[in-house]
Amino acid sequence: TIPYLSTNKCVSILFIGGIYSLLVAAVAHLVLPEGVILDLINVAFAASTEGYDQVPDRISGIQASLELQQVYPSRQFSLCKVDVSKTEYDAMMPHVAALAAPNDTVMDRSIAVALWFAAKHSRSEVVLVGMGADEQFGGYSRHAARFKATGWSGLVAEMQMDVDRIAARNLGRDDRIISDHGREARYPFLDEQLIAHVADLPAPIKCDPRLERGRGEKRILRELGVMLGFSPALCYTPKRAIQFGARTAKMQDSPLAANHQMSDDRS
Repeated sequence: TIPYLSTNKCVSILFIGGIYSLLVAAVAHLVLPEGVILDLINVAFAASTEGYDQVPDRISGIQASLELQQVYPSRQFSLCKVDVSKTEYDAMMPHVAALAAPNDTVMDRSIAVALWFAAKHSRSEVVLVGMGADEQFGGYSRHAARFKATGWSGLVAEMQMDVDRIAARNLGRDDRIISDHGREARYPFLDEQLIAHVADLPAPIKCDPRLERGRGEKRILRELGVMLGFSPALCYTPKRAIQFGARTAKMQDSPLAANHQMSDDRS
């Protein structure tokens, strides 16, 4: 994949400022030639223009982009702030919902609409997406719940189930959304060699539900971020699902969402 990426003058990254998007940007810097601009696409939804900079993913995205530039001063990181109004959201949701189908829960649509607007604003043919990190590194709250109920064997089984179903559950939806703009999604955490390596790691290295929230989930990724020079405050921030971090969930009073209930099984 690297020769293809290296032909681009810029590469886009879906950037919410969380640990996995931070590491995707860091690794992209380490492997791409000098001069390639990394566009960090940060999507925020708000009902008024005054609200965008108060969106959690916008706050963390700004902080993370500043730290990236500080840790890797030789690379140009360009934070692309994508502000989506309620009017734009309502106008595009029928189209986004059609693309997301048959994944048609409110959660699916909330994730899909954030990806759709991110891809729309990509200058690059390639969009790097951090999907697959939560499944492999115990990032969901139900992973901790499964550990509490059934111990390590139950946690490992739950994570394996997520990896096994990710193509049908996530990737088809995300590919349809991103390719709608003629962009190609790449998933660094789903590289086959990386998946095989991670599968062989002991579960407590990947995640440890015995630790406090923000440290136990995706443990190895958070510790890697600190090793690379990023602040503990940034690396140990608890996960927010994109539908809550980008505030797409705040848009849910639209007609399309009226008869659905928001699910938190991915947070």
